[in-house]
Amino acid sequence: MGTNVEIEIKSPLGKEEYDKLISSFSDKKIYTQVNYYFDTKLLEIISKKCGLRMREKDGRFELTLKVPQGEGKLEINQQISDKIAKSLFDKNIFPNGSIAKYLQDVLGIKIDQISCLGTLTTKRLDIPYKNALISIDESSFNNIIDYEIEIEDESLSLANKRLKEFLSQFDIQIKKSPGSKLKRFIKTL
Repeated sequence: MGTNVEIEIKSPLGKEEYDKLISSFSDKKIYTQVNYYFDTKLLEIISKKCGLRMREKDGRFELTLKVPQGEGKLEINQQISDKIAKSLFDKNIFPNGSIAKYLQDVLGIKIDQISCLGTLTTKRLDIPYKNALISIDESSFNNIIDYEIEIEDESLSLANKRLKEFLSQFDIQIKKSPGSKLKRFIKTL
């Protein structure tokens, strides 16, 4: 198990803006990750402003619970095997560990009520930028494709400053984010 605090800012991109950025970094590798979102039928996890996902990347699976905390979100991460991931999908058997414990003991969620709501696939390009990480994403979910740029940094003010600096090089303005990938996914259900 691992925990970290994620502090990030997102800005939606138009298709032309996305293409401009991607072509500017054609020497970098784009990779694909799949997010599987989980909750109860009554969306009890989301109603507590938290999010639960399993991410598949390079044949590996990681379960993550995101919990609001100050400027960012506390991320509780748990690596799981493909066999455990398959049990979660096929039989709704939630794996033991720190995430199950937090869901039950802190959030009061019954883990046997959790099931997969659906998937969101992201093609991502990562760019290190001034001690931060910028990600340029094309995400597809429920017959929708959208584009965004995000930056993870040590504070919201620094992230905002650095993202503005980065985008100004390409004549792109920061726009108000429509929310997290999970929030955008949930709106399509």
